[in-house]
Amino acid sequence: SVPGFSARYLAFNTGRTYARMQNTRRAMSFIIQEAFKDHSGRMDSPFPAGLFFDSPRRAEPPEVGQTDRLTQASVILRDAGPSLTPLSLVIRAGNDSLTRDAEKVIQALTPYGFKINLLPLDGARLRQVMETGDYDLYLDTRIAEIPSADMWLGRFLDPAASAEGNPAFFRNNRAAQLIKEINTMVGQPGDGPQELAAVDRDRARKLADLASIAQTEAPYVFLYQMEYPLV
Repeated sequence: SVPGFSARYLAFNTGRTYARMQNTRRAMSFIIQEAFKDHSGRMDSPFPAGLFFDSPRRAEPPEVGQTDRLTQASVILRDAGPSLTPLSLVIRAGNDSLTRDAEKVIQALTPYGFKINLLPLDGARLRQVMETGDYDLYLDTRIAEIPSADMWLGRFLDPAASAEGNPAFFRNNRAAQLIKEINTMVGQPGDGPQELAAVDRDRARKLADLASIAQTEAPYVFLYQMEYPLV
C-alpha cells in the first residue's frame, strides 16, 4: 500500500462560538495531531505528499516559543478553557474508519475538559446540517481530483465555496485575495523558460503564504493520507 491523494481531515466550524477563536482551534489541532502522530501516512502540512509543493513548517505561537505542541495547547487552554457546552462532531454514518478516527479525536480532547457528542449522519439530515452549519466539528475524507497544490488548498479556504468545499466556513480576506491571485497567475503566449519559471516562483510564494494562513489560523486539522493497494 502507498499513500494516495485522499486525506482524512477535521474541520472546525469557524462560525460557531468556540471554534471562532483562533487560539483554541490551534490548541485543539495540536492535541488532535499528537493523537495521530504514529498513524501511517501522517500529514505534517496541509498538503498530501505528491502534490509537488513543500509547505512551510507550522508557525509556533510567540507566547510559548518552541515548546512541544501539547505544552503549547495546555498554555492556550489554561487561559481560554474548554467549551462550556458540548461540541458536536459530525461524521458520515456507516463508515467504520471515520467512526474509529472520531473516537480517537474524542479520546484526545476529553482529558482537556472537552465534552464532544458524536453525530453519525447520512442522507438528507447530513446535507441539512452541512448547509446550515449546525455543527462544531466535521470529520471526513477528501480526494484531490487534480494533483495541484493550489486547487487542493484553495478549495478548503475559498470563502465562496459551498459547505462541502469549505466545511470550516472559513473567511479570511488575505486568503481570498491569494486564491484569486494564484488562479490568475499563468504564463502568457510567447513566454520563454525564464518567464515561465518566474511565474512558477511567484505562485509558489503566494501558495506558501496561503499554507501559512491554513496552519496558523488552523481552521482544519490535516491528519493523514489514506493508503491504497499498489498493484
